[in-house]
Amino acid sequence: MKYRFINDHWHEFWIAAMCRVLSVTRDGFYQLVHKPMSDRDIEDQRLLGVIRGSYRRPPA
Repeated sequence: MKYRFINDHWHEFWIAAMCRVLSVTRDGFYQLVHKPMSDRDIEDQRLLGVIRGSYRRPPA
């Protein structure tokens, strides 16, 4: 959750400052950012797109 916040707001605040305030390491953040997506993560993203798409379509 903390790393996600940092990733979502890196363009607004310095990464080092956010890591310090949130009590996480920059190394841990960068490891997460550069970690390749697992097969499970890829499938979860695909399913999320399908679910969101089903809510956007008008009922038949």
